Amino acid sequence: MSSRDVHKKEILFLGAHMDMGGIAHAFNMLAPKLEEEGFKISVVTPHKADLLHLAIPLRYVKGYVWRFKIENKWILRFVNFFNWLTHWKVYFFFAKKFSHDVFVVYAANMLPQWAVYSRKPTIGWLHGRWALRMDSFMGPFFRRKINRISQEYFDMIGVSKAVCMSWEKEFLLRKNIKYIPNIVNPRSIIDDLKNNRAEISLKSNPVLLVVGRLSHEKGQLRLLEVLSRLSKEGHRFSAYFIGSGNLEELCKQEALKLNLQETVFFLGEKENPYPYMKQADLLIVPSYHEGRSCVITEALVLGVPVLSTDSGGPRELLKDGEWGRLVENSTEGLYLGIKSYLINPSAGEPLVDSNDVIREYEHMDKTSLEHIVASINRALK
Repeated sequence: MSSRDVHKKEILFLGAHMDMGGIAHAFNMLAPKLEEEGFKISVVTPHKADLLHLAIPLRYVKGYVWRFKIENKWILRFVNFFNWLTHWKVYFFFAKKFSHDVFVVYAANMLPQWAVYSRKPTIGWLHGRWALRMDSFMGPFFRRKINRISQEYFDMIGVSKAVCMSWEKEFLLRKNIKYIPNIVNPRSIIDDLKNNRAEISLKSNPVLLVVGRLSHEKGQLRLLEVLSRLSKEGHRFSAYFIGSGNLEELCKQEALKLNLQETVFFLGEKENPYPYMKQADLLIVPSYHEGRSCVITEALVLGVPVLSTDSGGPRELLKDGEWGRLVENSTEGLYLGIKSYLINPSAGEPLVDSNDVIREYEHMDKTSLEHIVASINRALK
């Protein structure tokens, strides 16, 4: 470490979700900007095994908290419940293990108790809408617990208006959630497209593309059902899925079961999906819920038409349907929206000029960075 680095204020990120596409991407766009502002950036993960799956540069990685991850789901449930139920903290020693000036917790759909463990000011960064039902008998318990934990955070940030509204509606939080969109850095998206080539050319039928983690909340299984229905009706298309995840094998098996092997293709994880996105006639986002979809912002920058379920963040990104097509957040909504496009593909042309998108995102990035730096500086005082 240079003498110059010694005097930099260090922002420590908890990388619990930095193996996930959107959150990792948001960090990768933000970290260099914060470094330019004079901060030292580092990341830790809850478990050693997580280090193998991080989608961020290794130069940021500082270490891990626990050597082993609890694999048995019943023991894990007990430990998690015990941790939530009591004031004794499983990670009570965390704050003593790593040095930092400000601690940032990236949360998908559960606000962790990490703020309680850190002696330094902690910022909670909410990247997902609250996705769990709160009308069960445990709902009031979780609501009180989340409210109490939120008070421990110096600041709470939501990456979209839908995220902020979801949390405030479910928990009536006494702590204000600041709305700060993720850094997009549109010029870097354009540069990454120019500097990379696709390994294959996508068949034009037209080309439908899905980019993202293959998991339940992303809705790929219901999309396969829709594609099967459309194929049986005689509609021609080629659908490509980019990404991996815990539903990857199930999605592949479902595609075979639905006789989609000549129509649907799984390309796996791609370090740079932009050359494939640029070949797409329509990007489809079939999610059940989205905080703020990075893939939608990337498609808009690249001038690729977008069709998305009305699942939270996409409504904001697509300007209530002015910048892209919003369909009902249901299997039938996806079916009707994609069918309408296939009947009249010319209607799938971009609804907004990519230059207008780039200008707006550059202005938004500048404003977001100013708010983020201001929040960090307040925490340092």
